Amino acid sequence: MFGKLKDWLDDRLVVLDIARAAFVRPLYGPARWSSALGHALVWLFVLEGLTGFALGNLYAPTARDAWGSIVYLERTLPLGAFVRGLHYWIAQVMIVVALVQCLALLAIAQHRKPREGLWWLALGVLGMSIAAAHTGAMLPWDEKAYWIAKVEDGIIQTFPVIGDAAARALRNGPDLGTPTLTRMYTLHTVLVPALFVLLLAWRGAVHRRLGVGQSSADEDDATAIADASTWPSQTALDGIAAAALVVVSVLLAKRLGAPLEGPADPDMADYPARPEWYLLWLFRLRKLFHGKSELIATAVIPGLATGLLLAVPFLDRARRRVGPGQVLGALTLVALAGYTSYCVMADENDPRFREGKAGARVRAETARRFAADGIAPEGPQDILRMHPSVRPKLLYDQHCGSCHARANVAPRDARGQRTSARGPTLEGFGSREWARAVMINPNAPQLFGRTGIHGMPPQRDLDARDLENLSEYLYSQSVEGNDPRADAAKVRLGDELYHGTCTGCHQGGAAPEGIEAADRTAPDLTGWASRAWIRGQILDPGHPTRYGSTNEMPSYAEELQGRDLEMVIDYVRGLRARPAPVVPPPPPEPSSAAGDDGDAGAPSASGDAGR
Repeated sequence: MFGKLKDWLDDRLVVLDIARAAFVRPLYGPARWSSALGHALVWLFVLEGLTGFALGNLYAPTARDAWGSIVYLERTLPLGAFVRGLHYWIAQVMIVVALVQCLALLAIAQHRKPREGLWWLALGVLGMSIAAAHTGAMLPWDEKAYWIAKVEDGIIQTFPVIGDAAARALRNGPDLGTPTLTRMYTLHTVLVPALFVLLLAWRGAVHRRLGVGQSSADEDDATAIADASTWPSQTALDGIAAAALVVVSVLLAKRLGAPLEGPADPDMADYPARPEWYLLWLFRLRKLFHGKSELIATAVIPGLATGLLLAVPFLDRARRRVGPGQVLGALTLVALAGYTSYCVMADENDPRFREGKAGARVRAETARRFAADGIAPEGPQDILRMHPSVRPKLLYDQHCGSCHARANVAPRDARGQRTSARGPTLEGFGSREWARAVMINPNAPQLFGRTGIHGMPPQRDLDARDLENLSEYLYSQSVEGNDPRADAAKVRLGDELYHGTCTGCHQGGAAPEGIEAADRTAPDLTGWASRAWIRGQILDPGHPTRYGSTNEMPSYAEELQGRDLEMVIDYVRGLRARPAPVVPPPPPEPSSAAGDDGDAGAPSASGDAGR
């Protein structure tokens, strides 16, 4: 039994004489482009190794130094950016070539007896090409690398029993950091290349032992191979394929270079986390399932696809020109490639993804520019964290973004998880349009509808001119420095209207006759949306002159102080330049309900933007 198994394996995988078959035995059979692609992969791998060796001499595999070492390489060394770009694009081209070769082998039936091993090894080369590119994508330790690792860590943890242990093994510790990067560097420079060399040599041995068969359905062994060397026809095809692929890689490297985002920073939670394109299908497939069913996307479907591809030779035992194995194998590979293309296009058409990428590009360009002045010993993260062009948004997202949603975008907490918005959107806050929206429909979801502050009714008694004058008055309360001036005539009319009707509920100013001070529970809008007003709202939102007992916003007096506090204030004031939410007027009230509250004409506790 074991003798037959040994002979079966040796016939198909040349397990007993790999070295001699790979490097000594001449290759026979007709010249084919499918063989040329396989030989071109060898030359691409050699060039990848040479460029990788050059890069490795300057790379520092630590979370503190990795990003900075790549910036130094690209900025300082002659051809540094080109060599890195060439290394990157060769890895991408190798994946495409390995996939095309698998399809070519199916097309000419080179997966059938006795060449099953040729098919399995071609799949192995495809897998190693992906592994090489993937481990290399981690090494820059930029935002993209960090969030790729974060996404994969979550995927691996969905596996039952072994998930947590496997994720910890890849992280090389409890958290992502230098141990993770060191492990990826070892895999990329030692283990993956060693396995790649073994697979290429093994595949070459099988190829030379069995030759390149004909595509006719009646061939079942090596005896039908033409008794003629492939020199020089196959060698010519090999040279053409290798040269063409190298030229493509060089052109891509010169034109596009290799991507490098800003330095990895867990606090940049708005980064659109995605794996590289060759694993994007798995990422999006996971989104179709939730909870325990995620295992279907992360293990069941990939496992079935892999099993089907490995079983292709056993499905084509019948002597047919086109067998079921060929069809199923080709459909599986084409489906994966097609779904990957769909995922790429879906991301490009996703406004939130584009916005996140645009922000990441700005951070990357900013970090590169600031890195010219040197990187602190603590690492490159502080280049962005502490810079005035980036830190205000970072602080806002960290402390405010989980409650105050942007228009039509679910907010995220500091870990990047989606949360339910509770406070009003602050886009346009301080503008005339924002104030007008509150008066029209304060309980709209974009404003105070998700809070517990619902004392103010829609101001139905105000006509268009009143709304315009009143919103101009409120806007004038926030004008500082170089802000556009308010219309003085409208401000005067709005001032009269505000003090004549609104101060019946809102504190500050003179109340209409007959209104007791205790009944004026709405916030004081004096100086509304000014720096001083926003500062007071951040430090003490529950003050009696703010929202008092109806307040839901926590105080940030301890978290935000000094320069950080001023940065957040500046950022919130800058939001007025963005479009304010457009809210529909509420449905008309039943006539029987008119006048129930007795304050239909006066703004109340939610008549302002403090949340």
